[in-house]
Amino acid sequence: MQGLLQICATRQLQHLFDAPRHLHFSELPPVFMLEDSFRQTQADKATGDDPLPSELFHRAASPLANMYHDLLIQEFVGSQNRYI
Repeated sequence: MQGLLQICATRQLQHLFDAPRHLHFSELPPVFMLEDSFRQTQADKATGDDPLPSELFHRAASPLANMYHDLLIQEFVGSQNRYI
């Protein structure tokens, strides 16, 4: 488990410097765009490395998009304060 944690932390640090330093609020996707993307997932296909089944995103697109959008806004606000 420690080895996996170290690998993940190292990978994140390596990609941290590729991230843009400044974002504009208009660059964040609107809720309806997230919902459409979630709804387009195929229920029987893997959507990523996380343990959440793609069927969850397909069937609960609206509530998940709203929650994820809130998370994006929080991250956006936090990232703007980090680089000041």
